[in-house]
Amino acid sequence: GPMVRTALGLALVLMLGVGSFAAPITLGPRYKDESNGFQIQIPDKWDQVPTKFQEVALVGKWSGRAKRGGITPALFVLRFLQPKQESPVTPGAAVAQGVPGYESMMRFQEKNVWEYVEKLFWAGEHEVIEDDPEFKLSSKALTAHLRIYRQKVGGAAGDRRVQEEQLLVVAAEVRTVEPSDSVYGVAYGCAVADEENMLATFKNSIRRFKIVEPDDE
Repeated sequence: GPMVRTALGLALVLMLGVGSFAAPITLGPRYKDESNGFQIQIPDKWDQVPTKFQEVALVGKWSGRAKRGGITPALFVLRFLQPKQESPVTPGAAVAQGVPGYESMMRFQEKNVWEYVEKLFWAGEHEVIEDDPEFKLSSKALTAHLRIYRQKVGGAAGDRRVQEEQLLVVAAEVRTVEPSDSVYGVAYGCAVADEENMLATFKNSIRRFKIVEPDDE
């Protein structure tokens, strides 16, 4: 309905796209961001979207193409800084662990990927349809928790037009096995109508996600 569409419009800042998907999407190039410490393989022919400075945790955003009037598929990469658990050896090390102003900037921001997903749905009711706390990634140095959310809507569940306005989100929280100062979030969104063509690729992209050090090759 109009409220759901408004909610999605506000939350995902969705553009009404043109064109349609006839076939499953595939993964395209790898994108590596050394300054934010991650690498991800983006769906083919998706465009990078500038992120806003106010969205402190959002370190990368991409969008695909939607059917006219439908939901634009999108990818959000998030990084949440965590204070290290062990106590610093020197005062200098303590300073290095803290990012100046980060705490105050994060006060009104989402604290993890699950809170970010709630923002994407905004006023739309939704349910978790898959929950895998041990989702396997290619890198043995990382662990991931994956959830798939589907928006609840009125009308016939199998109705194609309903499904084109119904949001599906595939989200994962990614951590290093060893203690680290960052936890990453990956969230893909698309219309339920596109689930068949996109879900496997979204999972593959998350599976190949890597946390990189600046000097990694």
